Amino acid sequence: ADFAVGAAVPSEYPVPYEYVHYHKKRQFPMFEEAGKSDRDNLWMSTLLFSCPVPPAVAAWQAGGGPLYLDLLPVRIPPRKGVYSVSRRDAAERGGPGTAYMRPRQAWDSMGPQQAWDPMQEYGEGWSVDPRGGRWENLPVCREHPPHLGRATGAAAGAEAPAAAGAVGARPKPHHLVACTWTAASYQNRGQAHPDGAWSDGRRRLREWISFHLAVGFDHIYVYDNSRGAADVELTDADTLADVAEAFPPEQVTLVDWRATVCNNNKNAQRNPAERSSQYAADNDCLWRYGRYAEWVASFDVDEYIFPTADAFADVPEVLADLDRKQKGQLEVVTFKSARALPRIQFMEPFYNKMACPHTQPPCLVPQTNSTYLQTFNCNAHLSWERKEQIKDSFTRASKQIYRPAAVLLRYVHYSTVTAGMLRSLLDTEARGKPWPAAKFFEPPHTSVTVSEATHAALLHTKDSKPKYTKNRNLTCKPDAKAPLGALCLVGYPWPGNAVPEPGDAATTDGEGYAYNCLA
Repeated sequence: ADFAVGAAVPSEYPVPYEYVHYHKKRQFPMFEEAGKSDRDNLWMSTLLFSCPVPPAVAAWQAGGGPLYLDLLPVRIPPRKGVYSVSRRDAAERGGPGTAYMRPRQAWDSMGPQQAWDPMQEYGEGWSVDPRGGRWENLPVCREHPPHLGRATGAAAGAEAPAAAGAVGARPKPHHLVACTWTAASYQNRGQAHPDGAWSDGRRRLREWISFHLAVGFDHIYVYDNSRGAADVELTDADTLADVAEAFPPEQVTLVDWRATVCNNNKNAQRNPAERSSQYAADNDCLWRYGRYAEWVASFDVDEYIFPTADAFADVPEVLADLDRKQKGQLEVVTFKSARALPRIQFMEPFYNKMACPHTQPPCLVPQTNSTYLQTFNCNAHLSWERKEQIKDSFTRASKQIYRPAAVLLRYVHYSTVTAGMLRSLLDTEARGKPWPAAKFFEPPHTSVTVSEATHAALLHTKDSKPKYTKNRNLTCKPDAKAPLGALCLVGYPWPGNAVPEPGDAATTDGEGYAYNCLA
């Protein structure tokens, strides 16, 4: 086709990253030449960008022709020191410095003389370098419909909407969807030795999907990283395809997510960390499928979200009540997370030659005839109380349900960039607020943290490593001398599921293990 050669277009970012960095931290330098103290500024490991489609290419794509993409880096002089959020701001500082643009929605009202212009800033000091860094012949996948069943293959399709959640006036086909990243080889992160781990990815996913469909999620997107995490080529039998395909395609979409796992663990550790693949999957689900749903939840297959009050039949009813209480302006709902303990009555002995030899007492793992939700359903009673009484407790591993139209970038535990964060300078001034503004906080009524006492909860059913259960004679008995820093990782529920007043009842069971959690 005529456009096959020379149809080059500059890429676009979904958000101005440096502007957002300033708005979040009120620090102008995002990168430092020395590269020592700017590591905390790299709060997003996945750099998203889009490639606008030239008209001739769009016509070819609409006609069903296959489409492939080459990516070439644009090399510009490095920006050092302070940058500005607009040319007007730069002028007020006493010089052009390294001016930066305001958000795209303000361009028209701001005027071209104030927008950041790389040609004006750098002149001809930038170039497309054909000698290196080029990625060639990347297949462009077709736009995925609301539910495809199994998302595979490179094909042409309709031009994708410009932003997550943007579907114009069309009603969205889904109300509440979930995105999760997992693999058939699911094991405990950071397992000390392979002989101390076991694979339970299929079982976990099957239970997790069934439960969340039952509590009001109308579609689930499973990002299967089985092939990305494997050292050898896998067949479908080695992935999660069989689990996903056991559900109707209207309810579950499997994404064959082969993103390579990067190692961000310390040197010489045995297992690589998988976070970078998960970060990318989180944002891919937002931008690929968020446009089809009013609400999106992003959480793991060992986390369960459910109503805790009798007034709500399912999670959508919880969201509706929270939104009503926030005057219809709610955008982000946060669930605090505390690791639950496995109840002793649903555990069974586990042995292997390395981590769990035949010792007394033996190591423990969940029974195969009990569900994970049933087994890991015991929270330390102090954690329930602290969640309600201390505002910022248990937020490190929190998870969210959010409106995709209001969220532009996601991190596993929180929404890093919302639409409100990109308010322009003119918009800020129109609201009568000073610029530069103080550190950004979400406007009132747009975000809430769920109360487990009145609305809903997130139960974190993370596995305990078997080897950490064999010392329970020392860690779970009040009169024993536990090793320094060791914790009891087995749950002994209080009788009657209630903590008595001090002195009113026994605090240990018949074997001397201390009651330590509530189901």
